[in-house]
Amino acid sequence: MQHLIIIPGLGDDVRWTGFEARNWEKKFGIKPYVVAFGWKGESKEFDDKLEKMLDFVDVVLKENDDVSILGISAGGSAV
Repeated sequence: MQHLIIIPGLGDDVRWTGFEARNWEKKFGIKPYVVAFGWKGESKEFDDKLEKMLDFVDVVLKENDDVSILGISAGGSAV
């Protein structure tokens, strides 16, 4: 099964993105993980946010062989 980490844009809108991707596993065989990058977070440093995201990616990679990352809008600049 393909695993897909999805990073939304500046609004960190995980609810809407998760809603849109809710049936992907059944329809397409893709397990989505919608993760906020932290654009609205307390830390203003990009490197801190990136490190947190990379830690999550490492966790998914340890458990799965086939992992892709998709950034939406500003989320694309994070990947």
